[in-house]
Amino acid sequence: MSGTSGGAAARADTAADPVGPPPDWAPVDAFGTGYLVTRVLRHTEGGWLWIRRPGERRPVPFTPVPPAFRAAVTALPEPEVRLSLGAPAGTDRLYSAPGPAAVGHRMLGAGPDTDWPAVEQLLAGTGRLLRALHSCGPAADALPAAPPPGAARLAGWLVERPTDGPAGALYTAARQRLGALRLACVLDWSEDAGEPGPTPVALHGGTSVGSLVPGEGPYADTGALLAGEELARGPAAYDVGWLLGELAELRRHHLDRDDREAAAHCTGAGLAFLRGYDDRSLDRKALGRTATLRILTHAHDFAAYVGWASQLLGLLDLVADLVDTDGLAALPDNDLPDNGNGPRTT
Repeated sequence: MSGTSGGAAARADTAADPVGPPPDWAPVDAFGTGYLVTRVLRHTEGGWLWIRRPGERRPVPFTPVPPAFRAAVTALPEPEVRLSLGAPAGTDRLYSAPGPAAVGHRMLGAGPDTDWPAVEQLLAGTGRLLRALHSCGPAADALPAAPPPGAARLAGWLVERPTDGPAGALYTAARQRLGALRLACVLDWSEDAGEPGPTPVALHGGTSVGSLVPGEGPYADTGALLAGEELARGPAAYDVGWLLGELAELRRHHLDRDDREAAAHCTGAGLAFLRGYDDRSLDRKALGRTATLRILTHAHDFAAYVGWASQLLGLLDLVADLVDTDGLAALPDNDLPDNGNGPRTT
């Protein structure tokens, strides 16, 4: 089960676009879910193009990118990681990218050849990029007052209480393993995450190592963060906590496989990200709560847009433990709770 954005990226022939690749671009990869479909193409003279489109079960389209927002972020300084806003092509978005694979795939399938210092450098650069985005007033002014789609999607699922299909099975399991009080707490957090707060900033809205594309080669430490599909306005802690939640889930993934070295490197990546962002005034409780929301949202998205997997139960147990710490255990300077205590019912 993948820890990257939008649930596991399932290899699928159905990911091919019916209109075919643009001239001089050759397809090299395709993967997708019911939420997001991606194709990766290489130009005959070098260079990479990522084409992403909404999956067939995605509940809302990609957010539009207002021209004023595009102009504002184009003027931002470019650190090691740049923001790559997709160009619209019908319902698709076309992204210029420096390589063929996301850093999330490096982290998920980590092995002895994984260059973790380069991964940390990429995460530090992502932190600096987000800090610049969050500090750009014109970018925030250009966006409508809309909540981040991820938190809104999770809140909708918790309110709906579905009973059918994999998403319904997950909700039933969540009631058993988290209990009513914890689920009510998570619903409150997800609704609070949609509030703009006193100083709303421009949010990426779905910051993920699945959208962080490094340059070619195993030692590339510069890259691009694909953006524009889930833009929102809200508290800066949302973007930061969202990515920390994904890194915490990757940590758990490696701990469950008794790969403590890779888990420690995921912790190091989270710490590098926070150092790059460099704002100690962020509310740690807000970061932890958002990180917890990210993990449960990934469980929901996997069930709803990919299908059922037994690993989802482990994510529910992890979320239960995180709720009991107000999410703080998800932060990289804390230890994750042991994941093996069985179902919770209170």
